[in-house]
Amino acid sequence: MLVGINGHWKIPVAYFLLNGLNSKEKAGVVQEVIKFVHESGVVVTSFTFDGAPTNLKTAIELGASFDTDNLKPYFSHPITGHNIYIFLDACHMLKLVRNCLADKGTLRNNSGGIIQWQYFEKLYSLQTSEGLTAGNKLKKRHIEWAREKMKV
Repeated sequence: MLVGINGHWKIPVAYFLLNGLNSKEKAGVVQEVIKFVHESGVVVTSFTFDGAPTNLKTAIELGASFDTDNLKPYFSHPITGHNIYIFLDACHMLKLVRNCLADKGTLRNNSGGIIQWQYFEKLYSLQTSEGLTAGNKLKKRHIEWAREKMKV
């Protein structure tokens, strides 16, 4: 799927059945799609995907590095050589963090502070019992997330 960064458009360019392909094969597919759209004059500046391990491995096959000591969140365009930057889908990543926090109950931030799921539950209970909806838009489906793991 191509999405314009200088306009409001998106267009599918290909559909591949990737189930069963390894990361090297997926990287080859990505490069072929980039070459194909380059021939039509499209300038590819970034590549967005969810944080599945196979996708991270594909990005590494393309030349990126997620090692904190050698961070390189981009790979080279197969024709022009310019950088194509990698973005993990923010909505998907937030859902994964929510699911992890709710499942584990407690997480720690980088300063050692505690983040607890129970406070989200308590906030929801308070809002429900008082009949108010605060600006946080917290709903029942956010608290009972297990039925809809990838919906926010």
